[in-house]
Amino acid sequence: MSSRDYTKHLVSNTAPTAARVGDEYFDPGSNKLYKTVAINGNTVTNVEIPLNLSITSGPIYTSVLLVKALAGSILTLPSNGTYNLTSSDGKTNMDVFIDGYKMAKGVDYNEVTTTTISTNIAIPAGSTIEYRVLR
Repeated sequence: MSSRDYTKHLVSNTAPTAARVGDEYFDPGSNKLYKTVAINGNTVTNVEIPLNLSITSGPIYTSVLLVKALAGSILTLPSNGTYNLTSSDGKTNMDVFIDGYKMAKGVDYNEVTTTTISTNIAIPAGSTIEYRVLR
């Protein structure tokens, strides 16, 4: 099996047939974004990434990775930043962006504490990570 070190992005009205884990496609007919993920380590499927088009308020923390972050890495919010973990009604209190792309909680990252997240994907060195705290 060949491998590649990048995420493929596709715009299509149908799911791609040769997608690899991490690839994304946007369906303009339904205005939905999907990411290819592995469930239980062997079943590959596409999951919808909810598009949050509303403007968020609150502090924005930004950092640049000096070295590659492997999947499972713990990242700490810069500048002593903090946020509330997901509320009891399931709403996310923080959005995470890598190089401008919104990450999906539970797919790309998980909340660990009120000051850290754990990555589920590898992030290249030099990437800009932005944490937008919601109010």
